[in-house]
Amino acid sequence: MWMTTLGRLRGCGRGKISPMTFDALAQDYDVDFSDRPTARTLRGLVHDRLRAHLSPGAAVLELGCGTGIDAAFMAGLGAQVTATDPSAGMLHVAARRAIEGVRFAALDVNALPSDGFGGAYRLVLANFGALNGCGDFSVLAAWLSDRVAQGGVVCMAIMSRFCLWETAWNLLRLKPQRAARRWRGSATFAPLGGAPMTVLYPSISEVMRAFAPYFAPARPRGLGVALPPSEMFGVVERRPWLSRRLTGWEKALWSRGWGAPLADHVWFEMVKR
Repeated sequence: MWMTTLGRLRGCGRGKISPMTFDALAQDYDVDFSDRPTARTLRGLVHDRLRAHLSPGAAVLELGCGTGIDAAFMAGLGAQVTATDPSAGMLHVAARRAIEGVRFAALDVNALPSDGFGGAYRLVLANFGALNGCGDFSVLAAWLSDRVAQGGVVCMAIMSRFCLWETAWNLLRLKPQRAARRWRGSATFAPLGGAPMTVLYPSISEVMRAFAPYFAPARPRGLGVALPPSEMFGVVERRPWLSRRLTGWEKALWSRGWGAPLADHVWFEMVKR
């Protein structure tokens, strides 16, 4: 969910993430990101992975549901989805879909409740950077361990510490600070006219260490290795031949589970021990 947001932010002093940041982006989010051909390709790869973990009646918890596209897909396969987001604006847009089998609820991963959300979930999903505002993955992992059924799976697409596309593109444009913005593990931005927010970029090892006491990980995959981040969608989409070529490479890399250290997002799958 952060990909398009980052494309519309500017650098600023340090600050905290506010759900209201995404309230302002909610109305245009699908047009700016979800409906773009490159985004649909990347989301389709995620959906292919989710099919293996979904069955009719399975309880699913989604963290950072955005406008509800993934929730609608999972409910369409018969899952019973609790779709959450800290942004009231995103939840309002998502609720317009009136999806059978989906319940929407407010939830902030930095203020997790001690009770509630006790559904013995078979699947937890956090897609497209929904957890890049999470301040402590160890706390989140422990909280989820009490709510995920034995053998259940946590699937997360987290914006990576290093993105080859973003670094190369910004170096080419002589913007070294922007090229290296993820490397320190955090970068602070503000929407034009909005409050500042800090986006976190955890390393692969940090995420896996946090979940290790409760979940057994599969090898992380790269999501957005050949295909670029959203701020560069136009570069690819204006050149159909390039889009076709990069899409083919992306699908091949995804099927082999390669490219995590270079990708825009890292895809994690963690099975409850």
